[in-house]
Amino acid sequence: MVAESNVNEKGQSVPVSKENRNNEVRIYLDLEGTNYPRQLPIGRTPVTIKNTGNNNYRYILALIKEGSSKEDLKNYLFEVVGNRNDVSEETEVPYYHIWEKKLSPGEKNTFSLKVEEKNYVLVGPLIPGQSLKSQWREENLIHMIKGIKKNDG
Repeated sequence: MVAESNVNEKGQSVPVSKENRNNEVRIYLDLEGTNYPRQLPIGRTPVTIKNTGNNNYRYILALIKEGSSKEDLKNYLFEVVGNRNDVSEETEVPYYHIWEKKLSPGEKNTFSLKVEEKNYVLVGPLIPGQSLKSQWREENLIHMIKGIKKNDG
């Protein structure tokens, strides 16, 4: 990872401006109800994902490709991820993988996300070791998040 910094005449680095950085976004994973934002302002955004449940959970954060939908992602996850031996080079992936991690109860993970004016999806919480189909809950497993321009007023 490369970070840009400026050095003044005395050799001290100049702090990077926080002007273009959004406030932190917090996402809480729990089987009883995942709490997440429906919209994110475009720009650099710190994201914290915390497991507030009683089990180990895994999540996937992805950017939906132009022309693909939430339903395309669901079908891909069922057909391809559920049957990894069937993956072929011609398989069209409907998303760009951003982040994937397993979290223990109470554990949190923080990372920086460059939000664009596009559709994102959070898949989870998933229980490691269980098949995707056995734990699929349409209302609480695949979460759409939209990158939006900030309001000027």
